[in-house]
Amino acid sequence: GSYPTSYIPTYGVSQTRAIDACVKTGISSLIGQTEGTIYVELDKDFAAASERYVAIGDGTTSNRMMIIGGTGGSIRGFISNSGVIQFDNSTGSAVGNHKIALAYANNDIAFYVDGIQIALDTSATIPAVSNLYVGTHETGLSESLNGGMKQALVFKTRLTNAELASLTTI
Repeated sequence: GSYPTSYIPTYGVSQTRAIDACVKTGISSLIGQTEGTIYVELDKDFAAASERYVAIGDGTTSNRMMIIGGTGGSIRGFISNSGVIQFDNSTGSAVGNHKIALAYANNDIAFYVDGIQIALDTSATIPAVSNLYVGTHETGLSESLNGGMKQALVFKTRLTNAELASLTTI
């Protein structure tokens, strides 16, 4: 209808909408353990840092793969295995609608934003992960998306670079 969000009953008193966040734990069988792809389409309202879009991890900050908001409002792809950064790359400031993919396999990482290859890496190891986080931090910290998420997907296979370019093209 005419509302920018779902209905919030206010009963005549000003109300603030809580953040939308989703966590699903114990789903390692649904997440590619040696290869996969994380995808998100979102609309950033403004250039905030420390926004969480979508991540897979083990519940710690040591083992995780993420598409997040970075410094200066950038879009950042990040992988950490046993606390060692394996991949960390970002775009410039990015307000507006974006399609983003982070594809991973041992020694084969690709990061695409809006049909453009941002980075490749051929020397990364992949952590074991079992949890999915959408719009929230794996340790429960509030780092919500300042905008709207249109779609988030996790593939159990590493899509080809041609598939990544096609999937992320606006």
